[in-house]
Amino acid sequence: VSAEIQLEDGTTGDVLATFPLNKETDPGTESLNIPQDLRDVPFMFVSFTVNSTFAGKYVSFKTSINGEKSFSNDALTNAFSVEL
Repeated sequence: VSAEIQLEDGTTGDVLATFPLNKETDPGTESLNIPQDLRDVPFMFVSFTVNSTFAGKYVSFKTSINGEKSFSNDALTNAFSVEL
């Protein structure tokens, strides 16, 4: 299984960054707030720092998750913007 998230400039479509999603079962790893009923259930996450690369842009997310027998792609257009 592999998974990644790609951050794109929502206006131009230029790729700003690509990160692999991390597999985890411990929400304390990154101080994540996970509902109690999902504790000890494997999940995937990514954390990144918003820096000057994102300044003045609308940022879109695209995910790609590849399992042994299935795959999933999804997108969230203009998920957030970063003001100067």
